[in-house]
Amino acid sequence: MASSLLARSLFGAHRFIHSSSPSQVRNPRFFSSFLNLKTLSHLPTDSAHTTIKTFQIHRAMASSVAGDRTSFSTKYVSVNDPVVSVDWLRANIKDPNLKVLDASWYMPDEQRNPLQEYQVAHIPGALFFDVDGISDRTTKLPHMLPSEEAFAAAVSALGIKNKDDLVVYDGKGIFSAARVGPITFETKFQPHLVWTLDQVTSNIENKTHQLIDARSKPRFDGAVPEPRKGIRSGHVPGSKCVPFAQVLDASQSLLPADELKKRFNQEGISLESPVVTSCGTGVTACILALGLHRLGKPDVPVYDGSWTEWGSHSETPINTSE
Repeated sequence: MASSLLARSLFGAHRFIHSSSPSQVRNPRFFSSFLNLKTLSHLPTDSAHTTIKTFQIHRAMASSVAGDRTSFSTKYVSVNDPVVSVDWLRANIKDPNLKVLDASWYMPDEQRNPLQEYQVAHIPGALFFDVDGISDRTTKLPHMLPSEEAFAAAVSALGIKNKDDLVVYDGKGIFSAARVGPITFETKFQPHLVWTLDQVTSNIENKTHQLIDARSKPRFDGAVPEPRKGIRSGHVPGSKCVPFAQVLDASQSLLPADELKKRFNQEGISLESPVVTSCGTGVTACILALGLHRLGKPDVPVYDGSWTEWGSHSETPINTSE
């Protein structure tokens, strides 16, 4: 799951927590946030009116900012709320230290080509971030975390520098963009943000973390086959199911904090206790991590291999609804 880790486990920068009053913030050094943006190939004058095609920006990734940005930034974002508005991007789009990434990625059965769609229409100046390409090529598991060296080389090839602030979006709403942030390109691996099969196995007995599965309820229950061949159906014993779609609204935007809290509480998940997220291949698990970020839990680890890894091992324990 390349992007959530290049985003999260390689995150090493300090994050700037802004004042509640933008006028009091004169020289921020760091920030981290997500962004909702609806646009085509230009930023609309009225953010309430967009046409033809919708993109949504969902995460701004943290890296250092040089100098006084007040001539460029008119709006500031909270480290505790990972979503910022279209107005924020409009106000900051000309900032020379801001780069926008199109991190669109789609399930194979959707038969959509993210690079081709990027070439047809994208936010002005946006760079294409290849979720499958920037990944570990030594494993058969899909889009796993690349090495620090491979990641650094890939983002350097995009022209991204340590001083840049990043905003990430995808062409589907909150989906693959949630995997790419927060991030710094001064790569420094942080293993506490990445879980392995062994850690999940140990957690079944130790129960140090609540494991939340972002897959659909039928897949979680083992009532339907997995989309990938050779993968058993069911879920990790002791895990709970919060389908990623249930933390998004009808427009694919992240729910408000009060609704998110209610949704997690409905599944008996304590926000006071540690959480780890999982899904099919590590993509939608990051949407749950995004929701938990909004609720004040910015460092939720993601099980890298997710169900594709767990379900492919004959010896790993599995529960079903039967």
